[in-house]
Amino acid sequence: MPMRRQIPAFFLGLAAILPTAALAGSHADDPVTLTIYSARKAHLIEPILEAYTEATGVQFELLTGKPGPLLERLAASNGNSRVDLLLTVDAGNLWHAAERGLLVPVESEILAGAVPAALRDPGNRWFGLSRRAR
Repeated sequence: MPMRRQIPAFFLGLAAILPTAALAGSHADDPVTLTIYSARKAHLIEPILEAYTEATGVQFELLTGKPGPLLERLAASNGNSRVDLLLTVDAGNLWHAAERGLLVPVESEILAGAVPAALRDPGNRWFGLSRRAR
């Protein structure tokens, strides 16, 4: 199984690591590019990603859309798409993705320390990174 990258802990929404995550280069000098599927509108997430790129050099490929079609695209790929992070706005979609086997557990001290147990999947397949009152 490929190495997992550390997830930036500042992403907004709910995030999950996907089983197709792969290091974008086998040498230390190779640029790292994370592929992100996001149910957030591009104009809301791009400034955060651009700031992270400026600070770290990590590049992003961003595909935005509604959660259902993004999950179907992942499922249709049979693990052959290279997606590192799924961002969505509700835990229900992540629960469905986890039940369908589209997510993998992540062992991260950063996430474990920053995200209370009540705001993450018991199997560490997804993490709540923000919440809002309704």
